[in-house]
Amino acid sequence: MAKAFPNTGVTTGLAADRTAMTGMTAGTYFYETDTKKTFVYNGSSWVEDNNYNLTYVPSFHVTGNGGFVTVAAGAAAPFNYINMDTGSNFNTTNNRFVAPVAGIYLFGVSMYSNGSCSMCFAKNGSQTYQTADLNPLMTAPSTPTGLTFGSSIILTLAVNDYVDVRSRNLQSSGIYIPHSSFWGYLIK
Repeated sequence: MAKAFPNTGVTTGLAADRTAMTGMTAGTYFYETDTKKTFVYNGSSWVEDNNYNLTYVPSFHVTGNGGFVTVAAGAAAPFNYINMDTGSNFNTTNNRFVAPVAGIYLFGVSMYSNGSCSMCFAKNGSQTYQTADLNPLMTAPSTPTGLTFGSSIILTLAVNDYVDVRSRNLQSSGIYIPHSSFWGYLIK
């Protein structure tokens, strides 16, 4: 038997209880105690709400090992050392974070340059903005080396969208990967 959760607007019960409910107001939430999933009524049907079904918040912090590296034009920076990865969503083989659920994510990066360096965030293999002046672009001149710079970005991702940090399409970049890091987490 479904019952209202006091002062929250959330009803709880079994999956069968939810499917039997009719005439609900759009925006009504239902938590299935047997499947541990949350649904929201959109005015005509129940839709699973993944933002409330997680038992963890997808998040990661990665860096690299191996010293100075040159990242080819358009290639992802080689973040191959995981400091933290809640949910195992960062792949060190292709240096990508893959979104396990749709939502709004915050990403950040800190780079230690080794000569000329021009990096950007990329979503699904493309720079997040194609106009460099609008891109959360991170650049360092060829001299002096050893400059540290960083940036952050908020992106809306669908399930299986991926994000990486890469050298801009027309320029290779030199970085000291052990002193560079990439991080992100689900906001909502």
